[in-house]
Amino acid sequence: MGMVKAGKVRIIRLSARSQHRFPVFELASALGMVDMCPRVSIPVNRDLLRNMDDQVAESVEKARVAFSTELKSQIATLRNDLQGMVREATKDRPSPQPAVNKPLAGYQSPGVGGSY
Repeated sequence: MGMVKAGKVRIIRLSARSQHRFPVFELASALGMVDMCPRVSIPVNRDLLRNMDDQVAESVEKARVAFSTELKSQIATLRNDLQGMVREATKDRPSPQPAVNKPLAGYQSPGVGGSY
């Protein structure tokens, strides 16, 4: 909420009960993530006025598909990088030695036969 108070990001208040939304592009700009924010391009022509709902829905779907594809690609790249780092970190590591149970210093085992 510090960015809102500083005036870097505006909010859209939905109700008096403090329900609000952040405009995605403004939030991405404030966080320096503008390149990751999908942009929706809507062609402007005569059909736009007649079919605005269809045009907007189609443009949003295209942007969603493009963003989803890019996100999946980035996740795959990060997964491969992480797997490479794990392989690199473990390749020269000596194999673990089996655990050996040793009695504590000063411990004396009870004599033959136990008592309850």
